[in-house]
Amino acid sequence: ATGDINDLSVMMPTTGKQMGEPLADPNDPNPPTFDFKTNVVQVNGGGEMRVSAGGDIAGGAYFLGQGQGSLSADGAIKGGSQFTAGPQLVMGDAKIDLLSKKDVQLTAVTDPMIIDGTTNADVNFYTYGDGSAVNIKSLSGDVHLGADVSTIGSFLGFVNGSAKGTLAQVYPGSLESTAFSGSVILDNSINLYPTPKGKLHLLAAQDITSNVIKERLGMSDADPALLPTYLFPVLEQNLVSVLNRIDPFGVPALAHKATPLHAGDNEPVRLVATKGDIKNIEFNTAKKALIQTGRDFRNVLLSVQHPNLNDTTILNIGRDLFYTSDRSSDGSLNNNVGNITLTGPGELLVKAGRNIDLGSSQGISTL
Repeated sequence: ATGDINDLSVMMPTTGKQMGEPLADPNDPNPPTFDFKTNVVQVNGGGEMRVSAGGDIAGGAYFLGQGQGSLSADGAIKGGSQFTAGPQLVMGDAKIDLLSKKDVQLTAVTDPMIIDGTTNADVNFYTYGDGSAVNIKSLSGDVHLGADVSTIGSFLGFVNGSAKGTLAQVYPGSLESTAFSGSVILDNSINLYPTPKGKLHLLAAQDITSNVIKERLGMSDADPALLPTYLFPVLEQNLVSVLNRIDPFGVPALAHKATPLHAGDNEPVRLVATKGDIKNIEFNTAKKALIQTGRDFRNVLLSVQHPNLNDTTILNIGRDLFYTSDRSSDGSLNNNVGNITLTGPGELLVKAGRNIDLGSSQGISTL
């Protein structure tokens, strides 16, 4: 469109067809068995989705089951009348790029098959693939990363905070977000689906921060083989067990693969704020990280796992690394839950251009 695109819905789903070779002769009118020698699911559909606006792209829902997609706007990608915080992406084994000359806002990114809306809700599973990815670029504005599934949940009968609602907030395994002139802002807590070559790159000219104190951004280290697929879906009543495995901030005994998921992966997480701060976010990464700020690294909870012997995580802070030491009304020191924790082999290098003040935080530790 040469102008704006408002509240558009584009649906390019996939379908699964059960295929297999029967044990009995298919021409036998009375076969002795209906079992099959082979049993596979043939997935069709999806394709290439391209949406381009000379003005803004406002709201809407964009569903791509598999394939390649893009949303590009000469104006902003922003909220509309229904999805007020930006477009809702619904995707499976797909890659979707978003490019805007101004701000980019996303309501959420959701796998369609984890939000089964049927009466019995007996078929819940993920269709994200190893190559599933969201790549976002804003040339002159901010990037807002959201995970508010309240609107889509109102259609399908689930709410934010429920097991299904929380699983619907899971992004694909790779997230790359670049604000060439502005900030990357986390509007809601987000976890990335576990994939062996998953990427997390946040690059901002200004700040990497959250709209409220301590939103979370994590890479799951769960074993994908233990998560539901189309071959082994789960009932809605069992989704809590899926959530316990996929949440990197959850129970460590459940949240980590026996052999680290990113073993052999030498691509680091990149968190770069060239002129600004990284502040008020909890990060949990399943592999080494390169972190750089032009100014401060402030009140951040950073948990990094090293899956490889020679991994090195580097924090290159342009000015101050600090954690606040607030006091309560009676004068006692409030605990700051922020900390920097490295687990696994390898090294941690912390550099600051001016001060390192750990305040009342839990400090820096290696385990």
